[in-house]
Amino acid sequence: MTASPAVLPLDLDLSGLWEFAYSVALPEPVGSALPAGLDFQAAMPVPACWDDELARLRECPFWSRARFNPDHRPLDYPLGDNPPDASTPFLLGVGWYRRRLEIPDEWSGCQVQLRLGGVRLEASVWLNGRHLAHHLGHSTAFVVDLGPGLCPGATNEVVIAVANTRRDRLGCAIRGWKGRSGGITGPVGVHVAGAAGLRDAFVWQAAPGGPIEARA
Repeated sequence: MTASPAVLPLDLDLSGLWEFAYSVALPEPVGSALPAGLDFQAAMPVPACWDDELARLRECPFWSRARFNPDHRPLDYPLGDNPPDASTPFLLGVGWYRRRLEIPDEWSGCQVQLRLGGVRLEASVWLNGRHLAHHLGHSTAFVVDLGPGLCPGATNEVVIAVANTRRDRLGCAIRGWKGRSGGITGPVGVHVAGAAGLRDAFVWQAAPGGPIEARA
């Protein structure tokens, strides 16, 4: 994809098909180099859960290594006094997403952010082979500063690894039949702004009826 040097600020939508690979686990420790030998054999829509797109994956060589939810059990009736949560035989592992972007020279010196609307359950992001960020959380959007690894005037490669293998996450959104079906579950885009920007803003009222204060 070729990015446009349009008037700033600029938002570039990266929804659509990404190159896709699969592995059984994330590289350790967090922040490791991008693994060699990833074989991007499929195309995966973003946003989407892998389990809605299994037909794209079954013909790939990595399918023979695929793992699935070990806790899945068919429901037997009658359920009894302590029935188990319903569950699905979701694909378990790491989905690797790759996209190449042609970044114009005009973006040099700009703030360039990768914005992800959500993943399930965690993600790591690399740009041009350099690890930039790790995010843990299935319910929150997050932002990655691409500036440290960006090469204006060249083709830049973004890789996002999404894993659903953790066993220490809780929450209604990942319980029961909804399960831990992996994927990039929210929109993905690039936001470009000028050299100066607002990182955080806070507004509060210290006491009822008191003045409203703000800090940025």
